[in-house]
Amino acid sequence: MAISKKLQRGLVILGADQQVAATKARLSRLPGCIRLGACVENEDGAWRYDAYAVPRLQKLLYLNPEPATEALATLSPRRNVLAEIEREVSHLTKKGLDGLREFRARCGHYAPASPRCERHAADLDELLAQAERRAA
Repeated sequence: MAISKKLQRGLVILGADQQVAATKARLSRLPGCIRLGACVENEDGAWRYDAYAVPRLQKLLYLNPEPATEALATLSPRRNVLAEIEREVSHLTKKGLDGLREFRARCGHYAPASPRCERHAADLDELLAQAERRAA
């Protein structure tokens, strides 16, 4: 068995996603990077670079500094970020426009993973635009 296959199998046992472990480049990605495209394999086995129509921001949604030695799929979530965001909505009126902008940024961050956060971000965009028009 090739060394890369042995390493891949070990990474999956430790909790890495099978598809991620199969493409080694994904294991070393860093948050906060702008992705301009990706390398994809052709049907003939050759690789080519495909540019994205719109660059994508790479985000790190969770990093556990003390990981368990079991598969990620078997672990319980440490916190429910979406529930925290929902609870925070009731306190927004006390925080003013800066609080709304900060909350909008948080919703925008999770929007790709949550239709609810995507709706909140759109609603906040509208509220902030109205507030800015009134202030002008």
